[in-house]
Amino acid sequence: MNRASTTGVGSSVHTGGSIPINVHKKKMIDEGETPTVSKLYLRIHQTKGSKWVDDKSKAAYEKYVQKLSETQTTQASIDGFNPSTSSEPSYEEQMKIWIDANGLTKR
Repeated sequence: MNRASTTGVGSSVHTGGSIPINVHKKKMIDEGETPTVSKLYLRIHQTKGSKWVDDKSKAAYEKYVQKLSETQTTQASIDGFNPSTSSEPSYEEQMKIWIDANGLTKR
């Protein structure tokens, strides 16, 4: 068993290999796509057929989506929901939501 793994399934698996996340982010921008935490995570944790690389990745994403939804619902109730003015959280805000949902990776 890999000592770096706390789940017993070995180290994390990525479809992008050893390419750093900032390179994936730049490629998305070059392709005309706005990189979000969600899009980047899906890009490196799902195969082209939308199959998850492992259950741990799927669970982490589901926790993030739930927390993002809760955050947006709370914000809408505070601000008063207006679909024409509602916007997606900034990348930095999305990262804060990810950390709230999943914590930080220990390295």
